[in-house]
Amino acid sequence: MRRRQLLALLAISVVSPSAVATPRRVLSFFWAEGCPHCAAARPFLKKLQQEFPKLVVEAWEVRRDKEGRRRFAREVRRLKIEKAVVPTFVCGNGFVQGFTKGQSERCLRELVERCRRE
Repeated sequence: MRRRQLLALLAISVVSPSAVATPRRVLSFFWAEGCPHCAAARPFLKKLQQEFPKLVVEAWEVRRDKEGRRRFAREVRRLKIEKAVVPTFVCGNGFVQGFTKGQSERCLRELVERCRRE
């Protein structure tokens, strides 16, 4: 009897409205210490998070951080990126490489919009 009650409770929680809420979107930002383009991207990423409140930005340093390197290598393989450079931004099945202030912002907004539609 207790097992049935537990299973019923679990089934209810799986279909509750909070469980079907809009999923969060993650933008992975792969960067390297000392990279001027990576540093230039940081203020824009804060602005992007304000524009897209459900967007979560995960920053991964790739030179000194072993976990960051591992994640970066996995994304490079998954997305079949031919030349791995920093900064690289990954959202869903899309990516943008490099950052030039005044030029890259549009590409990153488009990346996030595509990711939201996936």
